[in-house]
Amino acid sequence: MDTDRFRHLADDGADHQARGDHHGALDRFDAALALWRGEPLTGLQPSAFVRTTRRTFTEIHLDTGKRRADALLATGAVSRATLALQDLHDRHPDDESIVIALARALCVSGAESRATRLIGEELERRHRADGIRPPALAHAHAALLHGTAPYDVALPDPADRRDGS
Repeated sequence: MDTDRFRHLADDGADHQARGDHHGALDRFDAALALWRGEPLTGLQPSAFVRTTRRTFTEIHLDTGKRRADALLATGAVSRATLALQDLHDRHPDDESIVIALARALCVSGAESRATRLIGEELERRHRADGIRPPALAHAHAALLHGTAPYDVALPDPADRRDGS
């Protein structure tokens, strides 16, 4: 993988996204993610530098995946966003921002009960495993129980629900 090219495309995608150009952002995120071939620098001896660089690029990869899912939602590709977020959740089960984003995508697709169940089960899992109720998950769960999407994202009119895939 060309790490400089990956980072440039990921940063460029984030810039497009910040300007509201979700299609342009999606193109750059897809191009960056297409370069990914697994853990970077696997052929090098593990040193502090190599471990730090791997961790940094793994975090950029995860962030790019999250941003790509946001861009998919923003362009109306709800099913693709949901699938991408489910994949991210499977690979990073402890990342609560992914759980919340997945719940939001489920709400946009009309699956509010599935979103509520997802966050409720995640809250229960965290409580059993760690004895905690993460505030962001608890807030998202409360919002869903009160009929709003996580983080007060307004749900679209059912007549407007579509998948731009």
